[in-house]
Amino acid sequence: MINKRINIVLGIIFVILLAVAIFTRTGSSKIKVEDFTGKTYQDVINWAETNSVPDKSVVFNYVYSDTIPENNVISQNIRSGSFIASRNSLVLNISKGINPDKRITLMDFTGMNSEMIEAWLTENNFTNYRISSEINENAEENLFLYSEPAAGTRIRKDDEVNIVICEHDHSTTTSFPDFTGLTITEIQEWADTNNIQVNYIYYTDAAAEGSFLFSDLPVGSEIDKGSTISVAVSSGPGY
Repeated sequence: MINKRINIVLGIIFVILLAVAIFTRTGSSKIKVEDFTGKTYQDVINWAETNSVPDKSVVFNYVYSDTIPENNVISQNIRSGSFIASRNSLVLNISKGINPDKRITLMDFTGMNSEMIEAWLTENNFTNYRISSEINENAEENLFLYSEPAAGTRIRKDDEVNIVICEHDHSTTTSFPDFTGLTITEIQEWADTNNIQVNYIYYTDAAAEGSFLFSDLPVGSEIDKGSTISVAVSSGPGY
């Protein structure tokens, strides 16, 4: 009779210990998973250390992403609010940033201003670009003029991109250049570009016809745009 009671007591103790063991493995060891999307790798490490999550229970996969910053969590295999047990692993995809070898077609920026172009470059994660201006009276001011490389080129996002925007010359004066060795055609091109009227005075000379001879204006002197200057040119030897 005594032995029977002892066996019953031992059986009860065994059941209690078994229940405690089961609870310990399936209850207290369960840890509630947070939503790590957008958080950093270090945030996950801190959470794991705080909750005594074994290293083997957290797995990191590193993948490229055009939208998620480097070292931030892209996705996870266990939903927020669920529990991670000792037999499970929390797998997180971590961003390696933009794939440096990925290529994109440089668009044609015709008709766009610098703000619109920069917005496109930023949105597409280009990191090595420069926007400058160039004087061109034949194109619309403040709009795209050309790019290097040209539109349609397949480039990486860290390749150098130079964008040139049209600028008009709003200065009221210009500097008188050295016309030595130039012809009437070249002098007139300069005059048209700088809004200068030229009075050509022809002299018989051994120099080739149409060649610059001299001017009363010193090289480098300031001239008001819209004004008229006189330039002596050769009419040829005359024989």
